[in-house]
Amino acid sequence: MFIQSLKSEFTDKQILGVLSNHDYIRDLHELEITNLHNRVFTKDNLSVTGIEGCVRYKDSVKSPLYWQEKSEDLCEELKKADIVISHNSHYGIRDKKDLINEGYKGLLNYIDKNKPKYCVHSHQHKNIITKYKNTLVIGIYEGIILNTETNKIEKILEVEWEIKW
Repeated sequence: MFIQSLKSEFTDKQILGVLSNHDYIRDLHELEITNLHNRVFTKDNLSVTGIEGCVRYKDSVKSPLYWQEKSEDLCEELKKADIVISHNSHYGIRDKKDLINEGYKGLLNYIDKNKPKYCVHSHQHKNIITKYKNTLVIGIYEGIILNTETNKIEKILEVEWEIKW
């Protein structure tokens, strides 16, 4: 499992995350990963917050899926931070035509209001960087090491796939 390999490679690091639309509510807790959803983690004068899931595209109480209005409420509650980690992208930045790939309107509002330095998301299954106003929006598919002092991505971590037939 990719997350287990990260935990073994970076034993001296705090691992933070948010749940995806395919995760179950207790997944991060069971892996002993700090869940950033609606929380702020601060270390060395750098603050990180997060929001989980994506736009509700199916009925499920097991996965974090939210209507746009709820994403706006959740993001309004988020405290100001230097970095926002989300599973879903931000509305209007990387949207696709289907509901499952529509970005959160709440995240776009958060960027406009709080002006974080970075917003890091996945969900779109590609590595891409966009500057929105003064925020660097980083879409990742596998994993990155972001040097916040130099604003450079030092490494793209590749996911090891295990296929069972």
